[in-house]
Amino acid sequence: MSGISNKADITAILAAEKEKNTLAAICTSSWHLPVYKQTLTYEITQMRKATALEEYIMKAASLKLSYSVDVSMLPSIMGLDDLFFEQAIDTLCQKNIIDKTALPILRLTNEGKVAAELGMLPADAVTENIEYYIDRKFAAVYASICEDSQCGVHPKYELIDKTVENAKKYINRKFLVEAGKTVGKEIEDSKAGKRITSIVSAKTTDAAKTLFTEIYLYDMSKGDIVRKIWDHARGAFRDDWAHLMDDNGIGIAPAPRLIPPGKLAKDIPALAAAGKSGSDAAKKLKICRGSEKDSLMAKIISSASQQIIVSMPMLTAEGIEKAGDSLVKKALSKVKVMLIYGTASGKDAKEALDSLCQKVAKLTEDNEEFTFDIIQSSECQAAETVCDGKVCAVSDIVWARCEEPFALCADAAYFVTDEDTVKNHREYWESVCCRKA
Repeated sequence: MSGISNKADITAILAAEKEKNTLAAICTSSWHLPVYKQTLTYEITQMRKATALEEYIMKAASLKLSYSVDVSMLPSIMGLDDLFFEQAIDTLCQKNIIDKTALPILRLTNEGKVAAELGMLPADAVTENIEYYIDRKFAAVYASICEDSQCGVHPKYELIDKTVENAKKYINRKFLVEAGKTVGKEIEDSKAGKRITSIVSAKTTDAAKTLFTEIYLYDMSKGDIVRKIWDHARGAFRDDWAHLMDDNGIGIAPAPRLIPPGKLAKDIPALAAAGKSGSDAAKKLKICRGSEKDSLMAKIISSASQQIIVSMPMLTAEGIEKAGDSLVKKALSKVKVMLIYGTASGKDAKEALDSLCQKVAKLTEDNEEFTFDIIQSSECQAAETVCDGKVCAVSDIVWARCEEPFALCADAAYFVTDEDTVKNHREYWESVCCRKA
């Protein structure tokens, strides 16, 4: 499907998933959804110190006397003209400090009681505005958007737009405060007495688009496939969009179909499920992605002192060159090496494999303590490395099949230290080598 990009950084995305140690990424595809620029205009007020006259009137209204305080009493007590009091009382009524309906009796409102205690009044309202982008289906706010020139809008967005109504009546004080936080603006500040007095208008203008990545994952703890949708601009999974699409059966292609994992890969879901339940198995399975995976793999290979078994379903020229040298060095240090592969991919891979075989043959002939077996077997269903019968790393497991435009993910490596599991893997590959000998 044109316009679909599959270059999402799955490692970074899954780092945000708290349950990542039970999820295996299967496939992914990226697309945009429309968002719109919105300008929200509102009024705020900030507390100011009350004038001497305002403070006097508030204190007079708060007096607990056996009789009510009438406005007419104030000028004679203060020796001021009625005009001064009329203006001050009018201001206090406008700010909802004095109860206007009780006049000429002075009575504080609930807000007035707080103001009298603080000696502070709301200043005149000031009009401000904020700008942001908004996803109108869920009223999700964006400070900025994320785009990818290789991606189109979700191919079924017209169906989504017809099926699901836009959010309504979402603009209120809470929405405004949260929108302000999203764009880095503190609209209300209780300590400074800054608060929203009214929302004036909301104007929606320019249409834009922002990037999402759809990921299908195998939840090993439940044995199910789940769909998650990553919002790149917000840096979070969007469960609302995932539920919308799931509930309405909207997808860019059929969902992946689970296939039984290979004989040895079955151990991984079992250990993951046990770890989820809180058993000791949680300590016996470590799931790594990206650079963490590469560094841990290099560490266990370099630490091997007795035996290394490497199983690779498909050899590439790059893979042979990368692994071959390090395995030869281990064999030269009296570590027994077994390289088991399924197929060699392309002419370059076959030439690299021939070169490695010749090198190994020459070293075996010259050094009787050099042990390096290279065996082809159709039983390679996932990439595995077993070191000293203590740790087994499994990767490139095919959990499910998917159709275009989804791209398969190069997912995690599963490092197992469970004694029985590692033993089973070691003995299995040793038996493969014996049968091929």
